[in-house]
Amino acid sequence: MKFTDFCMNDYLSTDFSTKIDGLFLLFLEEKKEGLAKKLVTFRESNSPIEKEKSSFLISLAIHLEKFIALFFDISPHVNSLQERTLIHDPVMAFKK
Repeated sequence: MKFTDFCMNDYLSTDFSTKIDGLFLLFLEEKKEGLAKKLVTFRESNSPIEKEKSSFLISLAIHLEKFIALFFDISPHVNSLQERTLIHDPVMAFKK
């Protein structure tokens, strides 16, 4: 599903975020089995964020970026920005 698959009334409805969340969970499950379940478990936990949870959120960000790029149909632009950023890797490695 993409942004254009919805109408303005969808965006204004109270259950829209639930729909988008469901789409994201399906997207996660397609990308990596068990990741969606791990996210749901993470959301339900009340414990403070530990190093392991922090690492999980960082690994989840990669998938969230791809989901958002697909949803808003901006993947070519995101890919272009990533390529331009990676061009600087040799300089950054040298500075270390």
